[in-house]
Order: sequence, then structure tokens, then C-alpha cells
Amino acid sequence: MNAHRWVAAFLLLMSIWYGSTATSFSSSSLDDPLGPRVFPFVLAGILGLCSVWLFFQPYKESTWSGRSFLLKAGSIVLCLVGYALCLEWLGFVVTTSLVMFALAMIFKGPWGWSLAGSIFFSLAMYALFVFALGLRLPMGVWVG
Repeated sequence: MNAHRWVAAFLLLMSIWYGSTATSFSSSSLDDPLGPRVFPFVLAGILGLCSVWLFFQPYKESTWSGRSFLLKAGSIVLCLVGYALCLEWLGFVVTTSLVMFALAMIFKGPWGWSLAGSIFFSLAMYALFVFALGLRLPMGVWVG
């Protein structure tokens, strides 16, 4: 069995686990008829369908990209780990801006547009989460 079928089988198992975990969610509110289970069930279903589709795709021989791919993939993983570690300390807007800018640089985006876009994206997401959805996001220890 080739690699993409192993990945598809793993993703199918993950979707089954994710969907079964959602069955333990309960709603304490009577005004929400759907409850908190619906979104995880939908995600588990989509992941399950995609994994079955991937499993039955014809196999194509691929070439190994070499060191440049490993360097780029490792840099992305480090950015995401750094995001998780720095989110509380630096705050949402600063951390998201830095990580978005770093990801844009990894993918060789123009630095000016990358910087402006990362700041705009961070501020827009902050406004969406805080003002539209009413969620609290970390501001960072430097804010107070």
C-alpha cells in the first residue's frame, strides 16, 4: 500500500475518533436545538469523505523534493509551534501578525505587502472575534 493510502486510512481513523468524541458533548442551554455536537460531526463527516476519496485515487509516482521542502516544512512547523507558545505572552494581534509575516516570507512574498497584509489580517480577525462574536482574545502581558 502506498503512502497516500496510509495517510487516507489514518485520516479516516481520525475522523471516526473525532466524531465519536463529539458524542460526549452536551448542551446546557435549551435555546440551542442543535447543540455543540453539530460542528464536530460535520467536520468529521467531511474529513471521512475526503479520506475515502483520497484512498481510492489512482497512485502516481512522485518525486522527492529534497532539502528545500524539508526546510520549508520545518520552518512552517516552527512558526506554528512558536504561535502556540507566544500567543498568551505577546497577545493575539502581535503574535498573529508575526507568524503571518513569517509564513509569507517562507513562501517568498514581497515583504512590504506581506507586512501590511499580516497586520491587516490580524486586526480584521481580532475585530471579528472580539466585536462580532464576543470572544475574548489574549492581549499579551505587555498590555497589562
